[in-house]
Amino acid sequence: MAASATETLTITAKVLKPVGGTGPVSASTNKGTATSTTVDPNPANNIGTATVTPLQADLAVVKTTSNSRPQIGTTFQYTIEVSNLGADTASNAQVTDQLPAGVTYVSEQIIGAPAGSNYDPATGVWTIGTVTTADRPRLVITVRVNTGNSGGIVRNEADVSSGTWDPNLSNNKSIIDVVVPPRGVIVGTDVGCVTGPFVR
Repeated sequence: MAASATETLTITAKVLKPVGGTGPVSASTNKGTATSTTVDPNPANNIGTATVTPLQADLAVVKTTSNSRPQIGTTFQYTIEVSNLGADTASNAQVTDQLPAGVTYVSEQIIGAPAGSNYDPATGVWTIGTVTTADRPRLVITVRVNTGNSGGIVRNEADVSSGTWDPNLSNNKSIIDVVVPPRGVIVGTDVGCVTGPFVR
């Protein structure tokens, strides 16, 4: 190598998942050492290091309902809120929320999400986009309780994911149950009747 010359070596590397496939990814430091057969009067500058810290975002999802005991034929809302508890912005974030057979989709409202965010009721996918540590995007889905669910439990699940490494998957899922009260019965006589809670 000639005096005052510069040579460059570019190495492309891939960050591996932690052992077990979950958990935080640690910073990695790479060291390069230059040597030669010619005497070097200053060996102190023969070593160079570079440290990289992989991006990590801890997405969390919470699902709530406006009515935990909706009557058949009435409407109520599911609200899904996403937060980022990690250190970095999550990219390509999305929530999968396939509505259960016990309810029918009516409408949706997206609040606090980036432009272009959308929900597809056919697939149950809410495409969010980026989620910073300060964002709290919400999806409010209005549904109607179907007939045939009298006295039943309607379970719904929301799952959040993104293209950024998530070291904590324990908060990526939220499940909520609503109980549909049974239809009341009417017991009658020639004189009068006693009624219970019923749905017309």
